[in-house]
Amino acid sequence: PLGIYSEKLKDIKDLKDGAKIGIINDPTNQARALNLLADNGLIKLPKDEKQQKVSVIAKSKEYNPRGFELPEVEGPQLVRALADVDIAVINGNFAQLGGKEPADALILESTENNPSLNILVWKKDSEKVEAIKKLDTLLHSPEVKAFIEKTWPNKAVLPGF
Repeated sequence: PLGIYSEKLKDIKDLKDGAKIGIINDPTNQARALNLLADNGLIKLPKDEKQQKVSVIAKSKEYNPRGFELPEVEGPQLVRALADVDIAVINGNFAQLGGKEPADALILESTENNPSLNILVWKKDSEKVEAIKKLDTLLHSPEVKAFIEKTWPNKAVLPGF
C-alpha cells in the first residue's frame, strides 16, 4: 500500500502549513498519492478528474488551503528525498526497497476496495488459454495467500483476493 512517510514528524497532526510534501511524478501513482492526501484532509481535489494534478492543486488556495509545497519526485527517489521534505507519499514497493516498512508510515492507504492491485494480463493466444486459466487459479489459491502473508508479515505486500 501507498504510505505517508517522514523522517521529521512522528504524527501527521504535526504537519505545519507550508510544509513540503514529496509526491511521485508518474500520473497513475500521483493520483493515488493525491487521493491519500485528500482522504486525510491535507488537500482538496477538484471535481474534474482532469484537474486532479499537482500542477493545479499546488497553486490553488481552494485545493491547497494550507499552502503546501508539492515537489514531484521520481518514485524510486522518494525515500532518499525524505531528508529534503517534511513528508512524502511513497509506493509500498519503493518504500520497501528503501528500507521502510508499513509500520514506519504515518498513514497507510486502505486496502479495502482499493482498485490498485497487481493483476494477471496476457496477450490472447489460443494455445495458452488453458495454461493461463490454471495459473490464474493457482495465483488466487489459499496457498499463495498464505505464502504472501508468511513472506511479508509486515504487510508490505498484501493479497488482494
